[in-house]
Amino acid sequence: MLDYLYERLAEKQEQQRRLITCKSRLDGSQDEFINYTRLCTEPELSPDTWHGKWASEFDDLRREGILFYYNDLGQRQLENAISTVENAISRMDIEMEDLRERIAYQKEQERLEREREMERRRVK
Repeated sequence: MLDYLYERLAEKQEQQRRLITCKSRLDGSQDEFINYTRLCTEPELSPDTWHGKWASEFDDLRREGILFYYNDLGQRQLENAISTVENAISRMDIEMEDLRERIAYQKEQERLEREREMERRRVK
């Protein structure tokens, strides 16, 4: 039984390590998204490059389409993913603590059983 519990604890620790790595990468991706937001509206359109109705529509498309969805992905969607991973890490903490408690209980039970066995041998 103890071997099984130790194996499960090791599995949970490995899963948590992978989740922490994942969260770190998601944080980095979110920072990168934020840093590159300006690229959605570059280059700026000047009167010398492009102007008029088509230029205005193109700028609107960049701001209201591309930039809007880029920000949604970089902020809301990534934040939801990060939050989901953080919750999984917290759940993993709880599960590992439960396993540690079960291991301690099992060890105590085995110790008591050994003591009882030793007592029985002494009585005989």
